[in-house]
Amino acid sequence: MIVGNKIILRTWSENDLLALQTIRNDFQLQQQLMAQPRENSLEQVKQWLTKKTESEDSLLFVIEIKQSNAVAGYVQVVEINFDSGSGRLGICILPSLQGRGYGYEAITLLEKHLSEYHKLRKLVLEVLSKNENALHLYRKLKFKEVGRLRHHFFIDNEYCDSVIMEKFLQP
Repeated sequence: MIVGNKIILRTWSENDLLALQTIRNDFQLQQQLMAQPRENSLEQVKQWLTKKTESEDSLLFVIEIKQSNAVAGYVQVVEINFDSGSGRLGICILPSLQGRGYGYEAITLLEKHLSEYHKLRKLVLEVLSKNENALHLYRKLKFKEVGRLRHHFFIDNEYCDSVIMEKFLQP
């Protein structure tokens, strides 16, 4: 468990399944994450979480709001390469809870944890060029754009660029 000012990053529990199912079944949100939206049963969400937490090259934390104990979303690092000290960041916050600083704090806490306990030195991410709120957050967190995949992801009846960003973590 990683405790911040507004949030706690923690492992998932059975009590989180319904909230995480809501996130996984929000088709518009899943498209913003460049995922293929599809209906998820509670059992499918549980299988997804189990696979993520049992994988040696990924970490997943539920983002819990301290004040209400409600699930705000999740943050994960996948494709962790311990030899290179790198991983691929992903974060998902419920749309109704975006813009309240939970994502900023979650990534800040996660970066410190990854640097100190897992000796990671670099995070990379991919985000849609039209996802201005996410781009603003990542820039505020000092991620730098290092490339673009032109007309890479089909969303809202058009092909959209995918922005590749990276950040070197403080030791």
